[in-house]
Amino acid sequence: MADASDRNRLITCRACGNRVPRTARRCPACGTRDPARPAPVTAVPRPSTRRASRRGRRLLVVVLALVVVASAGVITATLVWGPPPAPLPLERRPETPLLAPAPPAGRAPVPSRSRGRTDWLFFFKAGDRLARMGEDTPLGEIVRTENVHAFPDGSSGPAYIVRAPDGEERALDADELERGARVQ
Repeated sequence: MADASDRNRLITCRACGNRVPRTARRCPACGTRDPARPAPVTAVPRPSTRRASRRGRRLLVVVLALVVVASAGVITATLVWGPPPAPLPLERRPETPLLAPAPPAGRAPVPSRSRGRTDWLFFFKAGDRLARMGEDTPLGEIVRTENVHAFPDGSSGPAYIVRAPDGEERALDADELERGARVQ
């Protein structure tokens, strides 16, 4: 009776780890011959963990040294040569209007979409420096916005208060400025 219980005892397949009877000639899961036979012991040379950790540390030190040298080079170059010089102020011709020139002869001017409205969503904000669209002529800096401004022609609407490069503050129609200017 001891022999029968020994034959029916399950063991682990040496190839896949499936449980198989001790007397099985093939593993039903992976098909390995003699799954009960112990796996041959082969000496696998493993790399020295000590050597590998030294290489890793050396590589890390070299990378950190390169980063420090590159950073020092950038900082030194910035300190020696300094930041780029500020651009020279551009002259503004007095005959050039602040916004886009009048439309060519034969074309009617585009009416402002902002005149008469009090719910205008402003595109530019205070502090933005503006330039003429299509050119790089500076228009000035936005000082503030006004939801309702009375224009000299008698109409009212939203306006930008712009400080021109000559220092003069002007109220400009919101729609006209947004169509003819861009942030510098």
